[in-house]
Amino acid sequence: AWLRSLAVLACLTAEHLLAEINNYMIDLLVLPLLLEATWMIICPSSDGKTVGLKEVVRFFLLMGMSVGLKLTNLTFAGPLCLLFAYSWISTEPASPRPPISKSLVAATAAFAAPIIPWTFYLWYRTGSPIFPLYNEIFRSPHWQLVNFFDGRWGPKGVIETLLWPLAVVFTPERLSELNFYSGRMLLGWVVALSSLVFVRKDPALKAMCGLTLGCGFLWSVSTGYIRYGLYLELLAGILTVACLAILIKSTDVRWQQSVRYAVAGVVLIALVTQCYFAAAWSFDHEWGGRPNCIRQRGCKNEFVQFFSDRTISQYETDEEYQLFANIDVWVETAPKTSAMMVMLRSDIPGLTYFPAFYEAPASRSSVAASLERLRGKRFFSLVVDDESGKSDSAKTLKMLGFTVKKVTSVKIPYFSRENTIPMLLIELQPPPNNELP
Repeated sequence: AWLRSLAVLACLTAEHLLAEINNYMIDLLVLPLLLEATWMIICPSSDGKTVGLKEVVRFFLLMGMSVGLKLTNLTFAGPLCLLFAYSWISTEPASPRPPISKSLVAATAAFAAPIIPWTFYLWYRTGSPIFPLYNEIFRSPHWQLVNFFDGRWGPKGVIETLLWPLAVVFTPERLSELNFYSGRMLLGWVVALSSLVFVRKDPALKAMCGLTLGCGFLWSVSTGYIRYGLYLELLAGILTVACLAILIKSTDVRWQQSVRYAVAGVVLIALVTQCYFAAAWSFDHEWGGRPNCIRQRGCKNEFVQFFSDRTISQYETDEEYQLFANIDVWVETAPKTSAMMVMLRSDIPGLTYFPAFYEAPASRSSVAASLERLRGKRFFSLVVDDESGKSDSAKTLKMLGFTVKKVTSVKIPYFSRENTIPMLLIELQPPPNNELP
């Protein structure tokens, strides 16, 4: 049991998985769904029963929920669905299968059910089911007629795209904001390619190898950005552990025992080395590259906040409370502040910070209508007190036509009395006649 627990811990020890906690957590929520679907493929019913309609619905419901949480998970849902269908067709049935037509209808309904509510809402509000993506196709009046693309991340050129899961170790600056990579995906691809050549009799291992290579390629073609590839990090770890177990225990590998043990030793050293670097980096840094709480002075004093740090408003003084109580509307004018705005006052409306949103005619009309409805309300913005925050805020206010009435320096105790965040609370005057420039 302890060895199995260590193996699970090794699979989870990847710095990007750990860095996502309390950050872009939507990318973590999908992982149990994808792993459960993977388990249904590589470890089908152990009692030999045919995969029936219930299992089909369950699998495609998992896929629908995964895509519903984030559209980029289509890169994993595609190979998983193909492999599930192949497994369903190629397995010799122990009992009559449900009709294919009935299974297809059930699978389609299960896949679409978690996706339809949000896509319908987006279509109803914006005219595009996946707003603001691919707007050259869907042509929402609330966005420019462009297909959004972030050129900071991912491979460049055909060769790099084909080898991206291997090349990421040498170009971590184009993999994520962390600018560091311990090489989990590289290890997974090397193990997958080697296993397909030397370990041919284990169907579960072959399935994992195919998923690692196929999903890795589609991920490279689509984005190549690690936040959208965390499933591959887990899959590479599971595949590596499975390969180790087979090398040590299985006699299907046509090598002498000493050779198998030697290869297993090399793989184990590679996995332990990757886990060490991932753990060491995570111990020292958090997502933004800053030292995490373990490395900051006063960290032990913050432990008293455990199980009570659900809001930051409880830490404010009476004067600060009154200051924030006067706010009627938030105007987000710079990045990195929306979380603090919501935690300080989650009961009031707000305008988003996304300059491209205010360039489309329909969006400008919508904002102008909102300002008219909010006439007489008190508008405030909250920005980090540094040159970048003040510069971004000034540009946004000019674009929206707001003017500054008053600026107050505040220190936000973001779940910490020892490490407060210096910020500026800016009282704003809406544009004349509530119309954007």
